[in-house]
Amino acid sequence: MLDWFDAATPSRLRLDLENPTGLWHLLALFNWGDDPQDITVNLREFGLDPGGTCYASEFWSRKLHRMTRGKLLRERIPAHGVLLYAVRSLDPDQPQYLGSDLHISQGLEVAKWKATRRRLKLTLQRPGSLQGSLALALPKPLKKCLLDDQPCSGKMIQEGVYHFDLDFHGSTSLTLQW
Repeated sequence: MLDWFDAATPSRLRLDLENPTGLWHLLALFNWGDDPQDITVNLREFGLDPGGTCYASEFWSRKLHRMTRGKLLRERIPAHGVLLYAVRSLDPDQPQYLGSDLHISQGLEVAKWKATRRRLKLTLQRPGSLQGSLALALPKPLKKCLLDDQPCSGKMIQEGVYHFDLDFHGSTSLTLQW
């Protein structure tokens, strides 16, 4: 908790996570009040260096924000609501996992991640049957997409950023070439 001693009920939380996709920060902003609250998401308030470019993926709304040089986000939190962001620094030369709606961590569902100069193969694992989506940043335009060795497609949602819809049971592998 970042404001544990500043308020009776903390309103900000930061959890640092890491797996084969790399390091990311899970940031939560809570509104304990009875009215919606307009807030500004400032990475410095979470102890993060906003010097470079990063992506902030909000779990509930599925919004993806590109933040450059400390650009702040202005958002509205509903009464008794929470905003939950996965924040990852951008490396434009590498494929990057930006977030998903498959797990609240927006990353711990990734069991394997193997990236080469022109290819990425990732494996997702979750219990049961799942339908959801994920976002990836790719260093070059997507040329080929396979989901469990079957042709699939990704939709470009921003320059260099692709959205993939998934429907699987237990485990699935996504292979991309650029």
